[in-house]
Amino acid sequence: MKILRVELTNYGPFRNRHVFELSDRGLVLVLGENRDELRMNNNGSGKTSLFDAVDWCLWGAVPKGDHVDSIIHDHAGGEGADVSTFLEDDDGIPIVVRRFRGIEKKKNGLELSVANQDLTALDSKETQALVERMLGMDRDVYHAVIYYAQEDRFNFADATDAERMDVLTRIMQLSPIDEWLERTKAKAKYYDTEVLSRKTRLATLEGQLSGINPDQLEHQAAQWEEERAQSLRDATRQLNEHLANIERWRQPLEFEERCRTNLMVLETAANTTLDMSDFDCQIDMHRQEEQKALQILATTEAEGKALRARYEKIKAMPVGECIECGQPVTQEHLAQEATKLEPELERLRVFYSNHNAEVVRVRALVQAAEQEKERQRQIHYEADKENREKLREAQEQMRTINEAKNYIAQAESHCTQLRALMATAQQKVNPWRAKQTEMLTQKATLEAQVAELMNGISSLEAERLYIEFWVDGFGPKGLKSYILDSRLQEMTDAANEWVKLLTGGTIWVRFETQTQGRSTKKLSNKINLRLWRYNRDGTITERNYRSWSGGEKKRVSWAVDFGLSRLVAARATKRYDTLILDEVFTHVDRAGGEAVVEMLNKLRDEKSSIFVVEQNSDFQNHFEETLVVRKEHGCSRVVRGDEDDVQWVQGQRQEAPRTESAGKPKRKKKGKRVPAGAPRNKKRPPRSTRAGG
Repeated sequence: MKILRVELTNYGPFRNRHVFELSDRGLVLVLGENRDELRMNNNGSGKTSLFDAVDWCLWGAVPKGDHVDSIIHDHAGGEGADVSTFLEDDDGIPIVVRRFRGIEKKKNGLELSVANQDLTALDSKETQALVERMLGMDRDVYHAVIYYAQEDRFNFADATDAERMDVLTRIMQLSPIDEWLERTKAKAKYYDTEVLSRKTRLATLEGQLSGINPDQLEHQAAQWEEERAQSLRDATRQLNEHLANIERWRQPLEFEERCRTNLMVLETAANTTLDMSDFDCQIDMHRQEEQKALQILATTEAEGKALRARYEKIKAMPVGECIECGQPVTQEHLAQEATKLEPELERLRVFYSNHNAEVVRVRALVQAAEQEKERQRQIHYEADKENREKLREAQEQMRTINEAKNYIAQAESHCTQLRALMATAQQKVNPWRAKQTEMLTQKATLEAQVAELMNGISSLEAERLYIEFWVDGFGPKGLKSYILDSRLQEMTDAANEWVKLLTGGTIWVRFETQTQGRSTKKLSNKINLRLWRYNRDGTITERNYRSWSGGEKKRVSWAVDFGLSRLVAARATKRYDTLILDEVFTHVDRAGGEAVVEMLNKLRDEKSSIFVVEQNSDFQNHFEETLVVRKEHGCSRVVRGDEDDVQWVQGQRQEAPRTESAGKPKRKKKGKRVPAGAPRNKKRPPRSTRAGG
């Protein structure tokens, strides 16, 4: 983030419009020259007002705590004061903050523009919050990082414990912890007061409650209520039982239609008989076939027996004369006759065998038909048996359904009677309650108030314990001490870097947050600064800060303060490359001044612009540029020391012709440089009449 320039109109001693560049200026010495009051030398010239204008523009705080109208030039009339600060963030986006007083029909005004877009809010406080958010800092951080004003000069080493804690609180940005501590303390005090008030009220209510005794009529009222409650309980129990039974008996009714249909089907099936005529016809037919086959078989068997007898007879007939025909019979003739009978016998045997197989087949068919008939009869019997069982179950279900209908009708009637009885019982008024209604109402009201107060007191006491925890947490030994302890080494390193630079490394410091008492030997929480020195003989000595010489304390003080300033810059959300220091050479000798110059050169490596506002020009040669804020006729303006010098002629000051050079100031090659504004003759006027020292 860069602060480019500031444009001020009628601010402080600067009349009309002035533009002052703040970016990339290098190491700049700003001197003063007051031509209106010779005895004032450079005081009152307005060199500090030039940078106070930026302070007022960005934060709205009037320097030195004066009235806001004090910033308006004495001869501005009704024009008012107007200051604009131009900045640029790291991405090159322009930011313009403008603050004015007594112009544009407004008493006070603040405007914010970012990337040429107006972001000004309706309320100046909201706009100021936007400005701080865009800049990434508040005024305290600004004065600790950028503008090291004269009135902000704080000697940390010489400060008291409270002052040290205060500055570290601001540096470490711990002020919200103190704010929350005050809030929690106020909250704790509120809880203590509120608890005491409620306990007092509670004691009063408990006293009133002890005087109320409704128990005198409570027994009779309770007995009556118990009887009614018992009757209601009995009626409720009976009603619930009936309702449960009704619900249970309603379940069979869901199947009534299906059960009736099933019953009709089963009754029809129960009256059906099994028709076996087809089986009987089939068996008779097979039996007739069997008889025919048996008759044929018997005839064939008889024929076979006769033929077999003849065959045997022929084979047994002796050779000779035939006993039947009387012809001669030979063995060959008998064999021929027997041979003639064998085919017939074989035919009869085959015919017999076939008809015998047919008889077996027909008998098997008869047996199969009889078995199938018996199987069908058994199936019909089993089916009829199962059907009759189902019929019996269906009839039983219908009886159950009819019983359920009858029970539901009776139970619903009984439930109606019970509901009427319960409604009548509930509408009855306890005769004993009327006498104690007022007493009980009063007691209930008091008890409710007592309970509410007790709950409130318990809640407040619990919250009080919670707040007490945070009071300790936000207190000196709590969160703040923890954060300081965790940053202790960071603070020590930051201060020692500058101590080494300003003292040549012979002195170093260390911060401690606890100090041991000399007499009590107890540790207490304090911000303590301890210093050590390397001696020439190689020893190390620790000495109290107050026992060091003035010059040594001055350097240590500067080192500590600038170390803390760097710590603030490191904790800032945005980094700036501009530094403004007011009177850093005051009250230091030449050696101390040279150390300060070395410190400024070290800072020059980190900042693109460092402005040092001074009265002493002894170290002017160490700066890259010298500016003079000259005040004349009540108006101040900024000039370069080598462009607009002062010549002394006959005791009066005259301005030399201005040059157009815009570069660095020319340095003399020989002799000691004469401070800006001093006379060029050998005899200088008194110091009170010299300018810009």
